[in-house]
Amino acid sequence: MKSRATCLLCHRNPPIENSHILPKLIVTAISKQLEDRGFREMSSMKLRVERTLVGPFFCRCCEKKFGRFEDDFTRIYLDPYFDNDQITIESQSLLLLFAMSVLWRVLAYTLTQDSYSDKFPYLLQAEEQWRGYLEGKNKDVGTHKCYLVLDREFTKDQIQSSAHLTRIDLRYGIAQGITSTQIWGALALSRHVVYAKLGPFLFIGELKEFFKGQTDHLLEPWHDLTSTEPFCLLHDPAASAPKDIVAMADRIFSQWQWRDDYMKPERRNKLQATLSALSEDSQFKRLLKEDMAMFNSSPTNE
Repeated sequence: MKSRATCLLCHRNPPIENSHILPKLIVTAISKQLEDRGFREMSSMKLRVERTLVGPFFCRCCEKKFGRFEDDFTRIYLDPYFDNDQITIESQSLLLLFAMSVLWRVLAYTLTQDSYSDKFPYLLQAEEQWRGYLEGKNKDVGTHKCYLVLDREFTKDQIQSSAHLTRIDLRYGIAQGITSTQIWGALALSRHVVYAKLGPFLFIGELKEFFKGQTDHLLEPWHDLTSTEPFCLLHDPAASAPKDIVAMADRIFSQWQWRDDYMKPERRNKLQATLSALSEDSQFKRLLKEDMAMFNSSPTNE
C-alpha cells in the first residue's frame, strides 16, 4: 500500500497503518451470525476473512470519529436487524453520518487508486462536499445525496430472475466500489454512484444523475437519507427494490458467481451442508432454505 504523509480526512495528522475502508464491524457481525464459524467473502470461500481492506489512510483522531458513528450504527440498526429483519428502520442524523463516512471512505480510497477524477471531475466535487460535511464545515451533503436499500426489499421474483443474486449473498455479502445504474427504455437513464454494501444494508451515494430534472418522473424513487422530511422505512411485504438497483446489485454479485475453474458445484454443496449445521432458528438457516426452495437445490452430505 502506498504510504501517505497525512490523513485523507483532516489532511493534518499522519495516518496510522491499519485504517479500515469498510468498517470491521460488519465482519464481526456476520461472523457472529455464523456462530463464530468465520466470515468468508463469496469470491474466495476457501479463505477466512479476518478484516476488510486496511492501509495508511486515516489518523487516530479521525478513526475515533468514525468509530463513534460505527458504534451508533451497530447498536441502533445493525444488531437489531440481525435479531429481527422485520423491524422498522428510522432515519436519524447518526445514520446519515455513518453512511456518509463509509461512502466517502470508498470514494476517497478509489480516487487514490485510479485516475477517475481526470475522467469524471464531479467525483472530486462529491469527495470535497462529503468531507466537508463529515468535518462539520458543510451543513449538508449538497446534491450528492445518500440512499439506502435493504436486502429484504429484493423480492423473490427479482432474485429468481437475476443472474447471480441469492438471499444468502444479499444478507451476508460485502462490497464496495463505483458504478452506474441504468434503466433501458426510450432513453438510457443512468446515475453514477458509489456504493458500500455492509451485509443487509446497501448504501448508495449519488455522484451524478444524467439528464437530471428532465427524466426524474421515469426513475423509481430511492430511499433518500438526506431529505429534510422524516424518514421511516417500514417493512412492507409488497415493497420491492427499484429495478435499476436490482440490476446494479446483480452486476456487483457477478464477481461472486460459482465458477467451475475455482469452485466446483460439489464444493459449494459441501460448504452449504456445513453451514446448514447452524442452529435451527438462525437467520442463515432460514435464508438458506429460501434459496434452496427458489433454486430447487439442496445440500449434499458428500
